[in-house]
Amino acid sequence: MHKELPKGKVFRKLNRNLFYPRLISKAIHPAKKHLSPATCHLPPVVHISSQCYAHLIPAALTARPSCTQSPVSSIQYPAPLVSITVHDVAEFYYPEGYTPAQFKRWKKRIDLVKQADLVFAVSGHTKKDLVEKAGVPADKIVVNYNGVDPAFRKLSEDEVLKGTEALPPSASLWRTRGEAQEERFRILAVGSNIHRKNLPTLIKAVEELGRRGVPITLVKVGEAVPDSLIPSAQSPAPNAKHPASSVQNLEVINLGFVNQDELISLYNLCDVLAFPSLYEGFGMPVVEAQRCGLPCVISNASSLPEVGGDAALYHDPLDVDMLADQLERVYGDEDLRSGMREKGFRNAQRFTWKQHVDILMKEWEKLSGVARNIGVISRRSQSAQRGAKWTRS
Repeated sequence: MHKELPKGKVFRKLNRNLFYPRLISKAIHPAKKHLSPATCHLPPVVHISSQCYAHLIPAALTARPSCTQSPVSSIQYPAPLVSITVHDVAEFYYPEGYTPAQFKRWKKRIDLVKQADLVFAVSGHTKKDLVEKAGVPADKIVVNYNGVDPAFRKLSEDEVLKGTEALPPSASLWRTRGEAQEERFRILAVGSNIHRKNLPTLIKAVEELGRRGVPITLVKVGEAVPDSLIPSAQSPAPNAKHPASSVQNLEVINLGFVNQDELISLYNLCDVLAFPSLYEGFGMPVVEAQRCGLPCVISNASSLPEVGGDAALYHDPLDVDMLADQLERVYGDEDLRSGMREKGFRNAQRFTWKQHVDILMKEWEKLSGVARNIGVISRRSQSAQRGAKWTRS
């Protein structure tokens, strides 16, 4: 069953606290025509796909079908079992990024995770945090890596050109530049500017590269690089929507929020992904980039070494010179870049949605005794829609 709920910020609180609990009760109501004496006694499993919705756990645990007996036997329906996926526990590390009320709500939800019958963690590091910081029993937690859309792949030049048609006509983005123009080193940065993304360290590192004579174009996707992080005067923006700035050998292009096709093209177009995050629960941009053949220079913090594998170069997230050195290695060594691309392709094969779903189904079957009695709630986290999707097979 699929149910579209009202969209937008105004309805978010209503969806989470009113509509979603009602959907849970409706979804776990047994479909009478599918029941048999062999299966009606087996508990359904309700899966909540993010810790942001952990407040639904009590509603799921206490839900009971309105009809308490099978139409084909006198067996009563058992209460449902609950599983949940936890993507990160960043608030434990950086509580200062949240208001007291926000942190209190989050802490309550994390405490509720302990009531679930099964917890999926998207990395071994996240599992470790859940055990050590949240007190979730280790034997309740299964590591289940995220998958990556197979649309993230190596593109032909024509596909890259088509995917970037709507981006600003900045010559420094393209591999083929005029004969009089220098070939710039395109560093891609993807994500928000919240504290743990560690943008100031990246800016200092690319400025250091500029001082070393490396012509840098920093391509920022997501929130724009704030003017306050670039100390020198800025050049006029190429257009109002996509401002750019230049500091000596450093050029910054703020692309804002892009669609998936544009992002895939940028992974193919740039020379390296810089991801100096202080904390990640998984690190999706790393795998997306590797699938597209883009070398990655990433921090050695939290889950990133686990996800990046032997295909990435690592640095201390607070060491500006070390980050600059690793980026300079990629800039100056074509053999290194080629090796990182090949290793990246191999490493990214570890993260598929098929494998993710296979683990879900295997663990749900263990939990409930039969996979076809499973009820699943999931949230489309990468879209702007707000809704719940239920599947029953």
